[in-house]
Amino acid sequence: ESTTPPRLIVTLAANAPRVAITAPANQAVLTTGTPVTLTGSASDVEDGDLGARITWSSNLAGVLGTGATVTTSVLDAGTHTLTASATDNAGRTGRADISIVLRDPNTPPRVTITAPAPGTSVATGTPVTFTASATDDFDSTLLVRWSSSLQGPLGTGPRIAVPLGVGAHTISAAVTDSDGATASASLGLTVTPVPPAVTIASPAAGTTVFAGTNVSFSGSATDTNGASLSAALVWTSSLDGAIGTGATVASASLQPGAHVITAAATSSAGLTGKAERTLVVRPPDVAPRVAIQAPADGASLLGGRAVLLAATATDAEDGDLGATVRWTSSRDGVLVGTGAIRTMPTLSVGTHTLTASVTDRDGAPASASVTVTVGSAMLAL
Repeated sequence: ESTTPPRLIVTLAANAPRVAITAPANQAVLTTGTPVTLTGSASDVEDGDLGARITWSSNLAGVLGTGATVTTSVLDAGTHTLTASATDNAGRTGRADISIVLRDPNTPPRVTITAPAPGTSVATGTPVTFTASATDDFDSTLLVRWSSSLQGPLGTGPRIAVPLGVGAHTISAAVTDSDGATASASLGLTVTPVPPAVTIASPAAGTTVFAGTNVSFSGSATDTNGASLSAALVWTSSLDGAIGTGATVASASLQPGAHVITAAATSSAGLTGKAERTLVVRPPDVAPRVAIQAPADGASLLGGRAVLLAATATDAEDGDLGATVRWTSSRDGVLVGTGAIRTMPTLSVGTHTLTASVTDRDGAPASASVTVTVGSAMLAL
């Protein structure tokens, strides 16, 4: 029996070195021309620390150096895959990879206001649409911030539509890129005050009424901020002056003539809006006048003979109404045709009341009559 104590022999399997990249961070974005420091670690079970043996390389730039820390300035713009590798005494190699982006030095963004045009003037209450374009060497999308020298921030985005207060505004569009570089553009814009919008609903344009008719006036007024001013409408006539105040007024005392009716409303800013309407007031209607010239009243006529009918018809407003004279006979009824002068082939034998009548455009009638006797044309023997 041996007196030598037993021994345990352990054989370790071959392992490649463990490599890690600690700087820069994976997916880091760096600037060309700025030194880039590469830091890593490598260790091996048999050989221990292999940091000094780390070899650094780029898929775009090739070998960058050796060691646990390497500083390089040779990386061009682009997406680089950086590799750190280390080989132990047994020839086994371990590696680690990261991806970084090298970009050229930052250029400030550019912003351009495309609408409205500089110096634009708009009426108060009208939404103004602002549009702008912004570009950057690295950021594909930039947030446009809008502001007014009078109202402050207006909104964000490439396109906004906002109402502005009265005054001379300096409108600015500003952007900031991911590196903190800023850019802005501005333009001048003026918002002018406008008077209230006034509308007359009645009477209709060109309405004609007789004196003494109670005429109703109605309308509405709206300020630029949407507030109703209808209750404050002031109504006037070019001939009679003040009519009344309110959304609806009435008057039966307008004098004859052509009136220009005005409805006016004044805003809180002191601006007055107006609407006008023409109204004709006529004197009270006077009936036409008719006179029969032929045949004479009481005339005796012979049957079978032509009879001349003649009359005049005039009206204060319509003038000569002769062409519309209608003739009738109490014995023969309506006589054919109209007009101031008519020739009837004959009238029946007997006593006739001949009437000439007219109606003016306002419906007022008038007539005149004569009585004639038509005798037989045969002589009794």
